[in-house]
Amino acid sequence: MQRQLGMVCAMQYISAYGASEGNIVPEEKICALLQSMSLGDHGVFVREFLSNTVPMADQKVSVYYGTAIRRQHSMNYRTTFERLVELAKTYDNDGLISGTVTNTGFGLYYNQLLNYAPAEISVPADTSKVTIGPDLMVNVR
Repeated sequence: MQRQLGMVCAMQYISAYGASEGNIVPEEKICALLQSMSLGDHGVFVREFLSNTVPMADQKVSVYYGTAIRRQHSMNYRTTFERLVELAKTYDNDGLISGTVTNTGFGLYYNQLLNYAPAEISVPADTSKVTIGPDLMVNVR
């Protein structure tokens, strides 16, 4: 799960900040982040997005949905995360697994994708089983 979500997030990061956008983040840093991920740190790009030091932090709508490919990465992440939450719910009578999944950097990133989604997204992810609580945490119905 972490590997798949981490890879989608990495593609999003590279699309937003890499060579196609004029190397907003230097190639050396992107390579270092990719190396960390290859060594098992699947949340490295998620943490980059969640940090306040990420470039264009005040332009998250553009970063997450500003091009067709970024929009596709965001929707892919959302759909994958929602499938994971639904699967966890199936085997999770007391909410322990679901809470572990949603209360991580991966869940916080998912929240950002929802919070910054523009109204014109034509194919929203299925969020019928997922709600955002007043504390901005993901909750499973």
